Amino acid sequence: MNNPLSKINSYKKELYKNKEARDYLRTRGFEDIDFLIEEFSVGCCSDSGDFYCGYITFPIFDLDNNPVYMTGRNFKNLEPSHKHIGSSINYFFNHNDIFYEDDLILVEGCLDALSLLYIGLPSIGILGVNNLPENYIDLKDKNIIILFDSDKNEAGRIGAEKIADMLYSTITRSVKIAKIPRHNKDKMDVNMLFSADKTKDKTEFEDKIYRILDNAKEHVFVSRPPTIKKKTHRTYTDNWKNDYDIVKIINDYVSLESEGNLLRGFCPFHNESNSPSFTVYEDTQSFYCWGAGCGVGGTIIDFLILQYDFSFKKALEFLRINY
Repeated sequence: MNNPLSKINSYKKELYKNKEARDYLRTRGFEDIDFLIEEFSVGCCSDSGDFYCGYITFPIFDLDNNPVYMTGRNFKNLEPSHKHIGSSINYFFNHNDIFYEDDLILVEGCLDALSLLYIGLPSIGILGVNNLPENYIDLKDKNIIILFDSDKNEAGRIGAEKIADMLYSTITRSVKIAKIPRHNKDKMDVNMLFSADKTKDKTEFEDKIYRILDNAKEHVFVSRPPTIKKKTHRTYTDNWKNDYDIVKIINDYVSLESEGNLLRGFCPFHNESNSPSFTVYEDTQSFYCWGAGCGVGGTIIDFLILQYDFSFKKALEFLRINY
């Protein structure tokens, strides 16, 4: 099992039987967990040696149904709450809906998208406001409603307007922004509304969403002056990701060969001799092993910690001295 699709399938099999992960998804409003597995390849991991141990996994596929990215949401009160590995985010979650639907709802994150898809509404998700894929031109000729989180600090509204401005010049139909009422809460999002509805067929949630969508406002593009960023003091600790090339460093330990946009080699952390499963993603400065029973991954710091049993601080010092 030395390829991404096999790893995804193993995560799916785990979710069929992992009670803790299934219970977590039920707290997020999903009763039909098998629907998530079968339709969207949602999975989970409990292998202590795997990068995604303790996380619900959401794979993202390209147009040929090849996995290109993976994001994880913890179900064990772990930090960080989310984990990502893979190439740059050039596709939406549930990207294929773009080619079958004229009307689309654009939301933040996989759980929000799944909440809408659960009741049959066409939805695609981006992994954060700043991660609109480069190929968003695919949204041309669509009617888009942006339905982002409603935050006390207005981050969701600002992000929605930013995305709407980016889409404005490419979409020939319409871009609307819908607002989720917070009702004196610090934050409200699609999945929070979804999980609050305890009815079996989510009729209350469906009714609320349709009312919210009916009140969506057409976005009016306003040209804004460029933001002048203040210079900040650059510290070694804060900028190590930009200071070191993961490919150059890992090449000192693993013989990497190009395979399309990826670099692969035999994993240094488990025995393998047939098909290399250790993958380095230059654009995101990360690595991941898709090998059976391995699943290690992360940044160059994580690589050095695994290689030498370093602390984080010691790994940083090793980089400074040697590279």
